[in-house]
Amino acid sequence: MLLISFLENAFTHGVSQNAPSFIHLELRIEPGVMHCLVRNSKHASVERRMEEYSGLGLENVRKSLALLYDDSYSLQVNDAADVYEVSLGGPVMSISCIAIDDEPLALKQLASYIRKTPFLELAAECRSAFEAMKVPEQARVQLMFVDINMPDLNGMEFVKSLPDCPFVVFTTAYSEYALEGLRSRRWITF
Repeated sequence: MLLISFLENAFTHGVSQNAPSFIHLELRIEPGVMHCLVRNSKHASVERRMEEYSGLGLENVRKSLALLYDDSYSLQVNDAADVYEVSLGGPVMSISCIAIDDEPLALKQLASYIRKTPFLELAAECRSAFEAMKVPEQARVQLMFVDINMPDLNGMEFVKSLPDCPFVVFTTAYSEYALEGLRSRRWITF
């Protein structure tokens, strides 16, 4: 979410209809470490229009970084006359997740994708919503990949039944279920 602030800033301050503009984004995730660099053009006409917003986003990012990482990150800002550059480096935080799908091959494939993603930690693979309910609290699940069309208790009903629901990515092969997932702002649907 912090990176969104940098991109939003780049588009807000770095793009002009009247002059050549550029935005360069570089994101690298290495074992245990994340590096992000955002460089964008800077135009005087855009800057004059945006003076009232100056610094608020960066101040909020610094506060969030301090809460999340204490002193284990680096943030460098280079505000030159015609180029703005933000460089962020810090540890990759693992996101504990579970995968829920009644189809064995789909579950196996989803678990494989999760294991290949450096910042995801697979806490459990579940063949049903009822099995997922048994995942211990110690797993501290932050993200669930949930198939929508499952027997007994479908993914939508399962998620609605949770008192403290983590982030959810619905997985489905059926477009009619995807539309239902998109209607909710709390969930992400693929």
